[in-house]
Amino acid sequence: MGELNEHIREAEQRMTTLRERAMALGREIIDERDVARALAAFDPLWETLSPKEQARAVRLLVKRVDYDGAAGTVAVTFHPGGLRGLAREVGAMQDEEAAA
Repeated sequence: MGELNEHIREAEQRMTTLRERAMALGREIIDERDVARALAAFDPLWETLSPKEQARAVRLLVKRVDYDGAAGTVAVTFHPGGLRGLAREVGAMQDEEAAA
């Protein structure tokens, strides 16, 4: 009976750990509308950046670029935190513009 209770306790601890991890992963999900809004609003800002600043922005946003020559496709993987930060900054800028 003691062994069974120990297995139950370990399973409950593991379940708690998994729930915490699932919650953390859920916070990393970026809403598609936020990304679209941020990228659309980024165009005018991009024009004001120097080439050095543009390169830094790309490094902060883009994690990986994959090219499939046979299919003629390009896939871009973004850093989740970079996109989230961009979406927040653009949202804040839009809020400031609306308030002005």
